[in-house]
Amino acid sequence: MIFQQPASWTVPPLPGLVAGDTGSGHFVPATPSSDGAGLYSTEAGSNGSGGVTYVLRALTIDGRQLWQQPLSTVVGPDLYGGLLVGWTPSAGMADLDGQTGSPLWISNFAGSGSPVAVRTDGNAVGLGLDAQQLQQPPPHPPISIFVVNGATGQTTQIPMPERSISVTATTGNCGSIGVQSIPSDAFISNTVTTDADGNAYFEYVVRNTNATAVNQTTPDLRCVQTAFSETVKDRLVLMTIFADGSTSTTQLATRTYNQVGAGGAQSSWSGSSLSPGSAIPDGHGGVLATWSELFVDLPSSYMVSHISPNGQSDFHLAALDNMSSLFSSNSWPGVLGDGGTGFVTSAPGTRDSVSSTIVAFDTNSGQQAWAVQPGFFVDQMFAQDGGGVIAHGFDVSNNPMMVSVDSSGNITPVPISGPLLTDSWTGQWFSVGPGVSAINLPLAVDAASFWPEVQGNPSQSRFGVPGCPCLVQSTSNTSSPTTSSAQPRADDPVSHTTTETLPSDEVPLTAQISAPTDCPICNLISPSCLPPTGGNLSTYLLIVGDPGRNNGPGHNWNVGNEFGLAAQQQANDLQSQGHKVIACRATTVQDFNNALTGHGLIDGGVAYFGHAGRFSISGTLYSALFVGQDPVSNENLYSGNVSLLSNAQLGSNATITLNGCDTGTDVSGGDSIGQLIWNQLKRVVFGYKTGLYFSPLDAAHETMFVRQVGPSDLPTYMVPLGKPGDKPLPRRFPPL
Repeated sequence: MIFQQPASWTVPPLPGLVAGDTGSGHFVPATPSSDGAGLYSTEAGSNGSGGVTYVLRALTIDGRQLWQQPLSTVVGPDLYGGLLVGWTPSAGMADLDGQTGSPLWISNFAGSGSPVAVRTDGNAVGLGLDAQQLQQPPPHPPISIFVVNGATGQTTQIPMPERSISVTATTGNCGSIGVQSIPSDAFISNTVTTDADGNAYFEYVVRNTNATAVNQTTPDLRCVQTAFSETVKDRLVLMTIFADGSTSTTQLATRTYNQVGAGGAQSSWSGSSLSPGSAIPDGHGGVLATWSELFVDLPSSYMVSHISPNGQSDFHLAALDNMSSLFSSNSWPGVLGDGGTGFVTSAPGTRDSVSSTIVAFDTNSGQQAWAVQPGFFVDQMFAQDGGGVIAHGFDVSNNPMMVSVDSSGNITPVPISGPLLTDSWTGQWFSVGPGVSAINLPLAVDAASFWPEVQGNPSQSRFGVPGCPCLVQSTSNTSSPTTSSAQPRADDPVSHTTTETLPSDEVPLTAQISAPTDCPICNLISPSCLPPTGGNLSTYLLIVGDPGRNNGPGHNWNVGNEFGLAAQQQANDLQSQGHKVIACRATTVQDFNNALTGHGLIDGGVAYFGHAGRFSISGTLYSALFVGQDPVSNENLYSGNVSLLSNAQLGSNATITLNGCDTGTDVSGGDSIGQLIWNQLKRVVFGYKTGLYFSPLDAAHETMFVRQVGPSDLPTYMVPLGKPGDKPLPRRFPPL
């Protein structure tokens, strides 16, 4: 039974205002940083003179207000912990500092109304005009693509590659006679998206119309149109703006629509037209593009095109056909599960329906797995850890609703009172109703998905990134296994046991892959340790977990040598400072404890390098270190077996650092694994409240928010997602 736990904190709205207003603002978590805001909320209310007052509030992740200021238009969080906002009619988009709310820069970019996407380098990509051009009398120039530098606000303007053209030839003996040609902007989709490589995508339709009209004078000397015909040719295009500034276009579909007659009973129609949707990066160099084919007086067809290095495949998802005319095209992105399953949803599915329809389909074959109606209009959707989706929305009476849909399409209601819901980079859920609240839900977003929610990530910046990037981060070393991470499994005796078979292409744990010659730790076989290195200062213990299994396409969690490389990097750094270092490989909790207790006094510290996160037992989430990858007892270190650890050989000043995803994040089942280890060992523990990835630069010098490709040799560091130069610091247990 899934249940809702009470709020862990609530911030009431300002007097006379309503929290979480999304008409002109946002209710959205900030991107991670060490000292910036955790959450932004726009509040609105009457100003007493018939107008509306808007206030933007910046809150910390634990509910403290950092600042507030009048504001009416929010674009969305940047990738530096701050916030992008619409500024004034005479100036373009601005960036506010997350700590103070002060403007860092003001650009000349004025958006066209479509959302702006943020790239992994911090630059924003959007469709619009130069703000100064908007101050000039019409006609305004065509819409362009703008790339806005996230650090300076300087813009690069890229012209749209083509425009729509309407040509009308008029004949007869009255009225305007001749040929009129009118260019216009292409029909632009409302969503630009970006991937972890920094590439941006969007769809548009080029609509070229050729029409013929005949005007004749009637006996009573009126000029009327006596004949009309037109041919409309639509071309649906996917445009890519690469990180280096170059562009490319891919034709997704073409259609032709014909009309004869000026309307009414004497008119006839044939053919169809196209409406663009959204392009979702699949994380593997491809894109899933949604679009619709529209007919007159016939159901629309909901389509998905998967563009991959192998070519283009078009899928018809018939369960989403026949949408109402108001929602004839779904330009709202879907979400992706980590195993190659896509989830898309409609507005109320048919003209008579009161519920959205959610469809699960295989992104490679297009085969529909299931289609369900949750009983309400879906306004937010998340790929769920373990399969399926989490959906939030409103019923016909405008009551907030929420359900969990499992991988088989089974629906479980989730009690929810807030009209707005979002997750966060720290795994926390936030809701509005009536104030802003942090709530505990026994649900987790898929940390291995490249597009786990409709806007890509918790900050809704249309940037696809897994919550735990090291799960799926590739390396530049093609000789090593495809990277990934140990999938959370509930296989300990206190729950149920799951048995996994070893794929034929998996490397057995005892068979060592090729490791760099400068990484002795990479060659360790579990459970074993290297002899202690020399050193006159304190002793450190480094524990390296299993690399993870390759469980087939979409479920390859094998990071190869990455954990060993990160441990070797720390070992080298500690040795250069004069410390003694002991490095061990571990698969079980017993291996972990043997490393703690079997090497004499550890008076410097302990560092773990391995998989970590959340796993579910009977609908309850637990925080764990996923030390091992085999389906054996005690491979997950969590509340059920943390009592097996001993501090007998840990010096009183020794610290324990957990280099794994979400090791400092509390869950519905209780405390984080960082807190649990502190409770057991009574030594200071550091654990991260966000995901980690592999980088050739340490956290202090990292220049990227996240990296798609990790290093294949030294130097290698495990770095948290977040603001370059101000990466989130690990949580300390106990707090100072």
